This record gives sequence, C-alpha cells and structure tokens, in this order.
Amino acid sequence: MSDLALQPSPRYPRPEADDEQNMLADSELASEQTLRLELIDSLEAAEAAWRAFEVRAVITPYQRFDWISRLVAAHGGLKGRLAIVFLHEGERVVGLLPLEITNRLGIRSARIIGWDFSNGDWMAMDKGFARRLDRTMLDTILLDLRKLTGADLLALHSQPESWDGVRSPLLALPHQPSPDHFYAGSLGAERLNAKRLRNIDRGRRRLEEAYGPVRLERATSPEAIEAVHAEFLRQRGVRFKEMGVANVFAEDWMQRFFKVSARSGLDQKRPVLVMHALFAGDLMVATSIGSTSGDHYAQYINSTTDGPAAKYSLMALLLHLLTEELRQEGFTSIDMGLGDFEYKLDWTDKQMSYDAVIALSAVGRGAAALLQGLRAAKRAIKQHPMLWKLATTVRARLNRG
Repeated sequence: MSDLALQPSPRYPRPEADDEQNMLADSELASEQTLRLELIDSLEAAEAAWRAFEVRAVITPYQRFDWISRLVAAHGGLKGRLAIVFLHEGERVVGLLPLEITNRLGIRSARIIGWDFSNGDWMAMDKGFARRLDRTMLDTILLDLRKLTGADLLALHSQPESWDGVRSPLLALPHQPSPDHFYAGSLGAERLNAKRLRNIDRGRRRLEEAYGPVRLERATSPEAIEAVHAEFLRQRGVRFKEMGVANVFAEDWMQRFFKVSARSGLDQKRPVLVMHALFAGDLMVATSIGSTSGDHYAQYINSTTDGPAAKYSLMALLLHLLTEELRQEGFTSIDMGLGDFEYKLDWTDKQMSYDAVIALSAVGRGAAALLQGLRAAKRAIKQHPMLWKLATTVRARLNRG
C-alpha cells in the first residue's frame, strides 16, 4: 500500500433512489456512508480485492485484472507510477480506477492503465453505487484523487456512454466526443435480414467450392494459439504494409501479451483473451482475437487473408459464425470497438464515445485545455472523409519513407 496518508472524505449527499426496488438493492449500505479513496501502488497488493470486485462490478474487459496485469508484464513495466484507486463506501468496495501517473514537462497526468491499447476507458463500479454517483460526489472524489496521487489532470479517453445497461456517471463531468465512434450491440437475436443472410450463405458456398469445407475453430491448445497468432501476424502484416502503417502487433511485447493471455485462458469459461480462426479446407482465411467480461464479448482485432480467397466477404462469414457460437455459449452482448467500418453495422450499433480531461490543479488547466484541443482536432480529421483520406495518405508516405 502507498505510504501516502489517506485523506478522510466528507459525507456525501445521498440522492433518492429511482424507485423502491433500487432502494432495497442498496439497503445493505447505511443511509449515510463515508466514501473514502484507497491508493495501492502494486498489482500484487491489489489483486485479491480487484478480483473479488470484478465478480459483481460493471466492468469492461479492459479493466479486468488479467488484462491490465498481463499488459504491464508484457511491456516490462509502466512508463509512469502505478496508482490503483479503490473507492470504499463503508467496508464495501464500490469503485475502481486503475491508473498510471506520468510526469511530462512537470505536469503529472493520470490515465487508465493501457488506455492507448484498449477500446474504451471506464471506471469499474458497483451497480447500486453507479445509480447514486452524481456531480457533487464526483467533484469531491476528484479532490481526494488529487491529494492521493498528486496528479495535475485526469484524462479519460473514448468512454462508452453506457456499459451493461448502466449509463456512465462520469459523463456528469465536462466531456466531448472522442475521435472515434464505438460499436456495440445485443446478441439476443439475429440482426441480419434475409437478403444479407442469403449473400453470406452464397459466399460460403463459393468459398467451399474453391477451397473445401468452411468452419470456425476456437484455439483450444498452445499449438492452436501459435498457429492462429502466426497467421494473424502474417495477414495483418500484409494489410499494414499496403496501408503504410507500422505493425504494432508485430512488436515483441505485443506478441508476448497475446500469447501469454490466450494460453492463460485455456481452462477459463470467460478468458481474458480468446482466438478464433475461419478455415476453408486447410486454409486459414480469417482470424478474430477477442476479450470477455462476464457475458460480454469484445472483438479486439481481426484479420483476413490476401489473395483470391479475399473476395468472399470473409469478415462477414467469420462474424456470422462467431456470433452464433457466442449466443450458444451464453454471451448476451458484443462490441467491435472503435473505428468506423461498414461491416460492423450488421452486428452492432454506432454509438458516441467521449473524452474527459479534468484539471485537478492550477498547473493542469493549461495542459487539459491543450489535450482537449488535440483530441477535438483529431476527431475533426477522422470524421471528415476528405481530411481523413489526406491524413492517411500522408501517414502512409511518411511510414514508407
């Protein structure tokens, strides 16, 4: 535990529950509980409480202990200082912010660990607490966060508007649209219309005629993980080379992260990382690498092969088979992360995601304004077709150079 002294927090006003049922759900808490923040500065010390909280928390795959701990290990540590912040209401953990504090040009910034490799920031919360968390409470939490961490600003990137049916209470803080949209939807029923299903089935028949039986396989052994991962790297490498984009997935630390995470989940019902491959005969024509949290599946990254087989709408076929498998395994929702691609609309809905850059000190005000401006400019470019085409062309030429 950190040697920073915990600051006593004031009693927070408790707004009325939305209905009697919510009142009863919160009845185990005293009517007036003291909310306090606890800072833990090592993953080992936080693990037991973190895992116990995950079981009942509203949490995305990217704030799971396994995701963050393996990301940190694969990277060989953090660039900054670890600051895992638990929110307690009485003796009960009701919130979690796994933060990294970095110092650049004298400005200490707090961000969710792994924010630049995830598909959205989120504060893990107890559902009952999330219903009661308002702006007044948030303002006091931010004051305590400043005292505990010494951070000058808190930056939250690409926050989904809601998760697991719970609207993010952090959107009570000043926020702005992030550069990318977020794609998520229910797995309760088939979303594709009859025409789309016929087109996918037609593509499958033609693919089978050319290469052999089509099947989706989950990697359930170390050998299968190696094979799927190797083909994923090859397929992505070809695609990124065409785009003139550096292949982050080929970097040693990212390869370690994928392999270790996938292997560790082989005996788990809801693994932190799972790999699938679409085969046509003996040819692996597409891959999907995803993560899970409860009954939610998040497709983190995918790939399709090059060459003649690429003309058979491989991603549509993979996702059609994958979503059916997920439904059979009890998954109720899916997301396809950030970034605008037309195929995502067949299985998910386009949603806004939001950035929040909150100054925690006078020093942080200027930096927060600058970061907000940079994110807004990035959104303006990405959401304007001509500007985005120009930006990607310039980026490709620079990377090739």
